[in-house]
Amino acid sequence: MEAEVVRIIKRYPNRKLYDTTESKYITLKEVAALIRAGEMVTIVDNLTQEDLTHDFLLQIIRNQEKKWKLFPLHSLVDLIRSGTASSNDFLNSVRGEVDQRVADLPKVNDIKDMVESYHVKFEEWQKKIDAQIHLVLDAPSTLLSKEVDVLVRRLSQLESKVQDLKARLEKPLPATSDETEEPES
Repeated sequence: MEAEVVRIIKRYPNRKLYDTTESKYITLKEVAALIRAGEMVTIVDNLTQEDLTHDFLLQIIRNQEKKWKLFPLHSLVDLIRSGTASSNDFLNSVRGEVDQRVADLPKVNDIKDMVESYHVKFEEWQKKIDAQIHLVLDAPSTLLSKEVDVLVRRLSQLESKVQDLKARLEKPLPATSDETEEPES
């Protein structure tokens, strides 16, 4: 059985972390990623050589807890109150809280029914939206045909008026009294 390689991370007085394996500065998020990837790390103070791994691992857990609310509030309060209680008590408390939350989750059939009802509503909305889209798309052609009908009627009226005017112009004008008198010589 081969010994697990431990990556040494040094913390400098400026609070920066230095990965001695990669020879570069590293962030706490990157340390967390290394741990998630299965690597073992040891974080030491560069001046005092004090092992700070525990503190930094708690900091990583704290950051994740803030983001995801991993531990139930009740369990955290119990942990603080007990002070010296065993980690098993804490884990049992967390496990009980998690079991309760899982029990409170909707059942699969309930979720399936909800999804199906939303799917039906979605399809109804989709049909209504499609009908509105077709109405909007068909509106220009409907309006255009109405406009054409109006223009055809108007053109017909104008042609009729033009015919009336032509007919009037072609009729001889009645002679007026001034025109019937002969000029004096």
